[in-house]
Amino acid sequence: MRTVAGVDYLASLEELVDPTQVAVIVLNMQNYLVSEGGAYAEAGRDVAELTSIIRRIELVLKVARELGVLVTYGEYITRDEFENNLVTGPMLYSARNAATVSEIVAGTWDAQTLEAVAPTAGDIVIAHSRSSAMYNTILEDVLKMRGIKSLILIGASTEGFVLDTAVGTVQYGYYATIIRDCVVSLDQHANDVALAWMGSRFPMFESDEVLAAWLGNRGRDD
Repeated sequence: MRTVAGVDYLASLEELVDPTQVAVIVLNMQNYLVSEGGAYAEAGRDVAELTSIIRRIELVLKVARELGVLVTYGEYITRDEFENNLVTGPMLYSARNAATVSEIVAGTWDAQTLEAVAPTAGDIVIAHSRSSAMYNTILEDVLKMRGIKSLILIGASTEGFVLDTAVGTVQYGYYATIIRDCVVSLDQHANDVALAWMGSRFPMFESDEVLAAWLGNRGRDD
């Protein structure tokens, strides 16, 4: 813990990922984007790079659940179950140069998280229709009720859902901790630029560092 201008803040890796006050959010690892049979792959996009982080995410989630860390999911949808449009003009403008813009309908296979890293019993799934999973969702209420101080962000895409959720998280008074090798993008340049920007403002660690801190914590508890 450090103090600046009379305000205490968490500073060390161990404090930021303390299982008693941290939650994990898996962002946008949904079939439409990541799966070989999803909308992006069907449109001819190469999603192989997106799947490269799956094994590391699996390990993070496995240890998190063993330690009782709250696991949440941000699942992006553009239409509700009645197919009402949920997106806005400004959001579409931001994607004006994208090669693929998919419509993701709530409750469909495309909208679901990839099976390999899918939610299990006790996890909380947050549906959101903006790039920040904090905006106009129950996520803040969930974190507040659980006494959470820090949120670990993993998933896709780095320059979109991850970056915007990180910014939103801090605005609501929570630490946004990014696991560098558990976030990914279809655009490597955008991924690198987003990581550089977030690394200058938010805590950022490799998955091995977080797992070592957690396993060390478990060892002390045993």
